[in-house]
Amino acid sequence: MKIYKITNIEEADYGCEESAGARALVTMTNGDIELKTELSEEWIALSGIDIGKSVVLGDDGKYRPII
Repeated sequence: MKIYKITNIEEADYGCEESAGARALVTMTNGDIELKTELSEEWIALSGIDIGKSVVLGDDGKYRPII
C-alpha cells in the first residue's frame, strides 16, 4: 500500500464518453515515483479526490481516497 498526492487531473477520453464513460488522466506522486492513470470521472466525483488531495494505492491495485 502506497500513498500518492494528486498533482493533475485532465480529460483523457476526448469524445469516448458514449462507449466507456467519461475518463480522466490523473497524475500523482509519492515523492519518488510519478504515476499517470485513467480513472472514471464518475469515481473521481463520488470519491471527492482533487488536485492536492491524496489517495492510497492498495495491494489489490485499487485507488482509495484518504479522508
